[in-house]
Amino acid sequence: MKNFWLAGFFIFVSLLLFYLSQNPLWQYHLRVDVDGQYYSAIKTFKEFGHLGNLGYNEYLPGAILFFLSLSPFSLNLVTAIILANLFLIGITAFIYKKWVSPKSALAFLVLVLAFGPILLFRFELFVGLMVLISVLLFLKNRHDLSFFLLGLATITKIYPAIVLPIYLLILVKKKQFKIATISLWYYFLAIISILTLFFWGLGANISGFIQALTIHSIKPVHVESTWGTVVTIFNLVFDHNNAIGKGNWGIYGISPKYILLPLWFFNYFWIFPVAIYYLKLIRQKFLPRPFDIAGVILVFLAFSKILTAQYLFWYVSLVPLFIKSRFYMLLICAVLILSQIVYPLSYNELLGCFYSGGACYFSFSLLTIRNLILISLALWLLFF
Repeated sequence: MKNFWLAGFFIFVSLLLFYLSQNPLWQYHLRVDVDGQYYSAIKTFKEFGHLGNLGYNEYLPGAILFFLSLSPFSLNLVTAIILANLFLIGITAFIYKKWVSPKSALAFLVLVLAFGPILLFRFELFVGLMVLISVLLFLKNRHDLSFFLLGLATITKIYPAIVLPIYLLILVKKKQFKIATISLWYYFLAIISILTLFFWGLGANISGFIQALTIHSIKPVHVESTWGTVVTIFNLVFDHNNAIGKGNWGIYGISPKYILLPLWFFNYFWIFPVAIYYLKLIRQKFLPRPFDIAGVILVFLAFSKILTAQYLFWYVSLVPLFIKSRFYMLLICAVLILSQIVYPLSYNELLGCFYSGGACYFSFSLLTIRNLILISLALWLLFF
């Protein structure tokens, strides 16, 4: 009976997300990346038979391979990626049910529903699934496959790299030095394998890969990030003037003239709180838990210069591994719903009204509440 209700809820979530994904209120903003940057890789490969002529690109090789894997379908890319992500939602829920518990699978589906259809237009589910399986395999002492999957996830989306030190710390604390060394080789083997396929199999050029690694460092302070909120409030309080936004390098950020500190400060400040979290894990007597693996990702997000709505899934995808409190579940759902209202539902108001003329405070207020919750959770992880 439990399986029946879980399957029914999955069908309900899938149909509702698919319906919302077709609604212009959501789709207007959400399909921009798919039509533009995602499709450019497929178009280049179909036209030239290789990726040597791939122009502007900010995605890692694993992501490009994911896009190309959808190209053989006769469906258009938007439909293909939506269906692929609905399939990934089902796979992830199934893994939670089989490897963790039915309650965890239910919690995952509730979180996905709160997230909204943005997940259907991005590739976070693909990366999140690899990270989740990696964590579960690590807990089952299948370190070789765990590290290999983490390597695949890292070469697709760079954030899983911050999980690697926690894996190594656990093995070192257990005095399993040989296993740690061998497992690390598996991690880099996965990365080297994808790079080999990318450069020699698909003919991509190294300069494009370097661009993908460095492009985020030149992007402005994102208006949706906690830093963007801090800078905006600072200007409102001390200058009695609203910070003006400026689009650049694919995101909408705060205009540099409203920011006193250099860009490198915002690029690298996250290293400091993440290092504090690592030190906390080193000093504690018990071994790091899945809670801590998700926690270090949350700390990174809270202090990162860029925080687009889909990035929250990096943390949320692991929450069902440890969540027991209903209040915490409601809190995370509130964060996701607030994010969905800000982007995409009131994004025109946020950018075209608040960050252009200093009016329409509603969307910024919701964004501020969301970011206040995120930074509070991050500080709690660091100091309590």
